[in-house]
Amino acid sequence: MKIAAAIEKMTDFYKGNIHDIYHFLKVWAFAKNIGEAEGLDPKTQETLEMAAVVHDIACPLCREKYGNTSGKHQEEESAPLVAEFFKDVPAGELDVERITWLVTHHHTYTNVEGMDYQILLEADFLVNAGESEYSKQAIENFCRKVFRTEAGTHLLKSMFPPPLQVVEDVTFTAGQPGAFNLYGGQPGDPEVSGCYLMEQGICGYKRQIL
Repeated sequence: MKIAAAIEKMTDFYKGNIHDIYHFLKVWAFAKNIGEAEGLDPKTQETLEMAAVVHDIACPLCREKYGNTSGKHQEEESAPLVAEFFKDVPAGELDVERITWLVTHHHTYTNVEGMDYQILLEADFLVNAGESEYSKQAIENFCRKVFRTEAGTHLLKSMFPPPLQVVEDVTFTAGQPGAFNLYGGQPGDPEVSGCYLMEQGICGYKRQIL
């Protein structure tokens, strides 16, 4: 089964649930991008992308059975659904066992082994953080504790940049580092120093030039 066929089949599976369809497509796109950027071998890349396509396959069942789509319930219910999804795939064509394992662990963030597992966690979080409007603190904590790939970390920090640092009082002395000659100004000039601060991501400052 090719990725395009899996995407078409998964779209049909969700029976018009636009949220679920858009979600898995976004997770797949991020997983594909990160995997390629990190240089995965073709087999691992294929396994990752297939897992990303079907990672939330248990959501419709969980909504009906439990009234929610908690990660624990998804992991418990996913295996037979993944097996059914890939039942017509010839033996050896895909690593269905690994795909199933990834799907049944994609809400488990400890003892992460394998780049396919790592990237699936990162791709899913990139989408969830935006869809669920996670707080800056939650995003920073998850980044620090879970994100490991260079490509995934770059995407996260680009999508959810840290807030500007607020400094209550800043004092510059002409000629010292920080009093830069920018945009044709002179060292120690208040506007020049302000430009420098803004370039460093600092705002809300009080300026005193000595």
